[in-house]
Amino acid sequence: MPGGDILDAKINVVGRKEMDKSEETLARYVKVRMQETTHPFFTRVWHCTHVLNKNSRLLSHETRRAIEKNDGFWPNNMLTPEKVRETLTFDKIIITLTGISDLSAANVQIAKKYEIRDVLIGYDFAPMVYKEEHIDRLKVDMSLAHDIIEQEGNTSRIEKLDEERFNLRETTEHI
Repeated sequence: MPGGDILDAKINVVGRKEMDKSEETLARYVKVRMQETTHPFFTRVWHCTHVLNKNSRLLSHETRRAIEKNDGFWPNNMLTPEKVRETLTFDKIIITLTGISDLSAANVQIAKKYEIRDVLIGYDFAPMVYKEEHIDRLKVDMSLAHDIIEQEGNTSRIEKLDEERFNLRETTEHI
């Protein structure tokens, strides 16, 4: 939010799976457990994380059992982007953010839906926060909001991307 912060920010994430049952179409919604769901003074960038582990409701039951049998680790035969994608049990992720504007004291909210085709395995969002050295202040480069970078250690198993669809540019961490 340009020019203002969000107080008492809360994030809610839901996974949705559409299922065909005979002649009617049903949708199943599951709450996604995030590591951090609240932020007392959201001012810049909030990286939210969900761990795909034996408790993740975004994974198939079979995958969760396999992780549990493997002492909490993903089995080696499931570590390719293609295999990880096969284990996902959602077709949409719905994210809502709510809070209070510190400028107007009004309730604010935003919602965003992501389709399964928007999910990239083996990538992370590019760092957006950097330090302006001459004034010793943190800044946010909003032009990087949709940029992605390869996750460390996954270079041999990264999905191939359509470069026309994504703006891939080299980024360096400024902090």
